[in-house]
Amino acid sequence: MSLRDVKHAWALLNVPIAVIGLLAAVAQMVDFAQSGKFSPIYLAVLVLAILFTGGYLLLQRLRRHRAAERGERETARRADRPMMAIAVTSLIVSVLALATTLVVALTILPGPPPSGPPLGQSPPTSGDAPVPPVEVVQEYDLELRAGLAHDLDLPPEQAAIGITGLTPGAPEYDRLDLYRTIGGPDPDQISGVESPSAGGFNPLRIVSTSATPTTCRQLGGQRGGNAHLAELAVGSRICLLTSAGRPTLLTVRSMPARREEPLRLRVTVLIA
Repeated sequence: MSLRDVKHAWALLNVPIAVIGLLAAVAQMVDFAQSGKFSPIYLAVLVLAILFTGGYLLLQRLRRHRAAERGERETARRADRPMMAIAVTSLIVSVLALATTLVVALTILPGPPPSGPPLGQSPPTSGDAPVPPVEVVQEYDLELRAGLAHDLDLPPEQAAIGITGLTPGAPEYDRLDLYRTIGGPDPDQISGVESPSAGGFNPLRIVSTSATPTTCRQLGGQRGGNAHLAELAVGSRICLLTSAGRPTLLTVRSMPARREEPLRLRVTVLIA
């Protein structure tokens, strides 16, 4: 086999090599769509395809340079024109396939997790610091209906059961913490429950929407208070002290359209 035959075979191999590189790029896209991973094997195939074609073009350039020194430039150019066209086309296909693969890798592959707070959330300040889990006794959702009272110190499944019909002085009555008015002339509101043994209603106050459960520790020995539903909205926060002296934060999850519908709250009870 002459050197010319080797060059001719090399030129013809540029076509299948470029096709293999293109298939590697397609296979990488499919693999990424299925597994979300980027394989360096496909990248290596593409790089090899480019080196193979680039090597041929470099060899042809050197050959033309030597032919020009011998006065054979035009003859060499005409003889090599079909093979050069094949090589250039193959090189363009391989480079485009590699560029597409790299763009996908750089723009779609997940990067390191952000170090800051989630989008739209400001970093906590000293007055709005998260509550250490050790301070939280329990946290649960509560549907507060008109005319019912709740003992928030009970386990969630029991605290969710509203109580009615108790009279002051009953043991269970003194443990009630939260009440919503039943109707009539009274406005739709929530309040603590009056306990003769405790000297009045347990404390309840509307607080800032940025308040945390630890904010409710500031209620101290204050008694009474209520929250009219007309003053509340989704996201509103209310502090109260339970009959056991536990600071509790109530966060409004949804507002009732009518008095017969429940006021949905998120309840976070801290240790006393």
